[in-house]
Amino acid sequence: MRDRLKKWLLGCILKSRAGHRWLTHHRFRCEFGQFKALSEARPARFALRWEDRHPCLNDRTDITEFDHRFR
Repeated sequence: MRDRLKKWLLGCILKSRAGHRWLTHHRFRCEFGQFKALSEARPARFALRWEDRHPCLNDRTDITEFDHRFR
């Protein structure tokens, strides 16, 4: 019973606007950390600083089309 309540409550929070905002920002922070770790594993091509970020949190897509006219 307690687990079901916990799961239901978590679902309600994540479906809320504030919960969605928190989740997308958390995901961005995790992905930024992964990208920074990958970047540091190779010779530096550019500086990657948290202060320089500009997250577009609502632009996340599963598939991004590519227009071949712009090659």
